[in-house]
Amino acid sequence: MKFFKYIILSAAVAMFASCETDLDTVQINNPEEFVAPEIKGEYGDITVTAANAKTESVEFAWSAADFGLPTEVIYSVYLSYGDKSALLGQKKETKAAFTYEDINSIALSGLGIAPNATGNVSAYVTAKMAGTNNYEPIVSAKSNSFNVTTYEVPVKAMYLVGEINGWKEAEGLALEIWETKGGSNTYEGIYNFVNKDNANDTECGFQILPTAGTWNGQMGYDYFETRSEGITKDGGNMLIPNGIYKLTANIPAKSIEMTKIESISITGAFNNWGDDDRAMTYNVAENVWESAPAAFGAGEEFLIRLNKNFDLKYGSSGKNSTAIADGIELVASGGNNIAAPAAGTYVVKFYANRTPCVVKMVKQ
Repeated sequence: MKFFKYIILSAAVAMFASCETDLDTVQINNPEEFVAPEIKGEYGDITVTAANAKTESVEFAWSAADFGLPTEVIYSVYLSYGDKSALLGQKKETKAAFTYEDINSIALSGLGIAPNATGNVSAYVTAKMAGTNNYEPIVSAKSNSFNVTTYEVPVKAMYLVGEINGWKEAEGLALEIWETKGGSNTYEGIYNFVNKDNANDTECGFQILPTAGTWNGQMGYDYFETRSEGITKDGGNMLIPNGIYKLTANIPAKSIEMTKIESISITGAFNNWGDDDRAMTYNVAENVWESAPAAFGAGEEFLIRLNKNFDLKYGSSGKNSTAIADGIELVASGGNNIAAPAAGTYVVKFYANRTPCVVKMVKQ
């Protein structure tokens, strides 16, 4: 019996060694031998309108990539226009449908095609092995070229909620964050991220909601596939160290970027345009940045700027705001000096979280 047990043990060792040898010999092809996907079919011209944006779609299809062994593959669909390319979406299958609204958004924000204009674009697909960044994605040839005629979409808002506002999601309490331009599906705003109810907390949790008053479709940590360094996970929430940040959320690309801001302030004739600026603080109840009351002469000029940097200034467009009574629309990194309408003491309000940004001088 002992001899028989030794035979069984020897056979098991031999089988294990054989399996181990087989595993050692599994190799990925030389990258030069990878087979890229190929776009299938041809695509016709697309004219996007308010009526068809959500109801019509285009399906892109492609052949499977081959990396020389069975592996999960992530495919990324891009549109290109001139020297620009923009991600339309990602799939694990070999086809994907995108609405005209999706295509309009990418054409406007990613490719730089103007609203109500036509651009000649093409599509291509990249493929990469899931779970590794050791190999560059392989790229298909471009599809036939086709025209995309965009339409100008009204600017819309999403909502920021979190410890910054006591997790209040109701209309009027959730903090608006506006698209950079209509149809871009990229949202941007400047906020002071601190825990409203706990001054000792050094980090601030938050999420983004598509609609105020409901948690349906909430966008937390797991929604975004690309996140700025510094964003960590707290359950389903995103967590960021306390501070002032410019938040930029690209919804189609599922990316979120948090750019640290050291200060928001006013410089102007009162300080000979020097660096001893008047600070602005964030009023979370009104979702607005505001100065302390200060005296201005009639026509006295000033600018709002970030980090005391004139390259990051907000100047006057010369246009009255249709959204904020007595407000002036601003131009980021441009525009003219802002002038006080009359002599007096004013609180300067900076509506940084809407498009376009607006300044309003409130006489005291």
